[in-house]
This record gives sequence, structure tokens and C-alpha cells, in this order.
Amino acid sequence: MFALSDLKETLPNFPDEVLEGWLLPYANSEGWPPAQDTNATPEGRWKYLLSGRTLSQLRGIEWREENRHLSIHELSKSHQSICVDIVLGAVQDQINLYSSSIKDLKQRFHNILAYLRQHGTFPAAPALLASPDGFHVLDGNHRLSAYFYAYGYFNLPTDGPAMDKAASTQRFWVGSI
Repeated sequence: MFALSDLKETLPNFPDEVLEGWLLPYANSEGWPPAQDTNATPEGRWKYLLSGRTLSQLRGIEWREENRHLSIHELSKSHQSICVDIVLGAVQDQINLYSSSIKDLKQRFHNILAYLRQHGTFPAAPALLASPDGFHVLDGNHRLSAYFYAYGYFNLPTDGPAMDKAASTQRFWVGSI
């Protein structure tokens, strides 16, 4: 079993909350540090979890905590598509990459939706990376998808009460290189 301190040795610039919520569970299932190819690109599942970024690139991220509203239109096109596919898989049972590869997609999505409706906030702050083409979601695709769905970013009927209690302003970790 790996501990937060093991990840902090490799990524000292990362907020503890981001390491604990995003990378620590994978470190315990996939091993740490990630195996790398000759170009220092992570291999195996890590390649996708880290979006092909090297540990050196990750150490270059500067983090800040932000309380803000986030529109789906502020995400990069590829991350908008991920959110759309998650919503369509969870709400309309559409078969796509996410509904096929994430067995509990629908349950996770609806649990987050229920949490947002009850508490008004995310269960944990998503981690975003600022990029010229829009934000990339490092951690929190399900949370953001449920949030965007509940706020009516999709032309789909919602399956419950409107998001009256949820604050428009939410907490995020935003990284920049």
C-alpha cells in the first residue's frame, strides 16, 4: 500500500486533496511511480490516467484553488465530449466508451447528482488543467457531467428536482503549466 507521502516525494507541487482523491487510489492498484517508456511517458493504464503527461510535466504544474462557476463551454472540445458521453451513457443508456468501460457509470453519476442536490456542492473539488484550448479535466469527469446535466447544459429532461440548492459557484483545483 502506498501513502500520500510516497506520491508527495514524486509530485511535491500537488495539493494533498488532489493526490488523495485522484492519484492515490490508482497508485495502490497500478503501482507507484508509474512505469515509463524510453521517452519518460507513463505506460499501461497510467498513460491514460495522466493523459500522456510525463512526471516531469506534472511537476511543472502550478496549482491554485478557485471558487467559481464553470461552464461546459470552458472545457476543451475533447473534454466536452467526455462529459456528453458520460451523461448520455448514464441518463439515456447510450453505449459508448464510458458506458462500456465503466461498469458502475450510471450509479456513480446518480450518486453524484444526489449529493449535489442534497449538499449543493461537489463531494470533492475536481482538478482541472488550464490549456489554450480550454480546461482539461484531470479528475472529476463524473462530477462535472452530473453538474452540467443538472444545470441544463444538455437538452435532456432531468430525472429529479432542479438544482435550486446547488451553488453556481463551486470549488476547483486549477493547474497551469
